Amino acid sequence: SARAGLLGGPPRDHVLAGPGAAGQDRRGHLPAAHPSADAVERIKRIAAELDLPIALFGHIGDGTLHPNVLYDPLDQGQRDRAGRALGLIAETSIDLGGVLSGEHGLGRVKRDHLAAAFDADTLAVFQRLRDAADPDAVLNRPLQWAGV
Repeated sequence: SARAGLLGGPPRDHVLAGPGAAGQDRRGHLPAAHPSADAVERIKRIAAELDLPIALFGHIGDGTLHPNVLYDPLDQGQRDRAGRALGLIAETSIDLGGVLSGEHGLGRVKRDHLAAAFDADTLAVFQRLRDAADPDAVLNRPLQWAGV
C-alpha cells in the first residue's frame, strides 16, 4: 500500500538513521528502546487506525521527526481524520518526553496542546513575550492561542 511505502522499512529494532548520529550502532541503526523508535511505531499505528498515509522524515538520530499527514483537503472526512492524527502525534511527542516545535511557530495544529506540553509559568512567559512584541495583538490573529 502507499502507507507501507511511506512508513515501511526496517523492523522496529533497526530504525534507519544517518551514520554517526547519537545513540546509533556502527551500522547507523537505532536500538528499539530509543524514543524515536517508539514514536515511529506509534505514528505507524495512528496512520493505520485513521487510514491516512503519514510521511515521516527528519533527523531521527537526534530524535527530531517531521511527520506529515497526507490527505485530500476537499474531503471533509479526510480533513477530520487528519486533524485527529495531528493531535495524536502531538500527544505522542509529549508522552515520550518530546517537545512541540515548529520552524514557523506552533500554529493551529499544536496550540491546543500547549497546556499539556508546558507548565503555567512557561506559558505565562510566552504570553508576556507575545504581548511585548505585539501589544495590540494584531499579528497572526487566526493563529493566536488563548494564553494563560
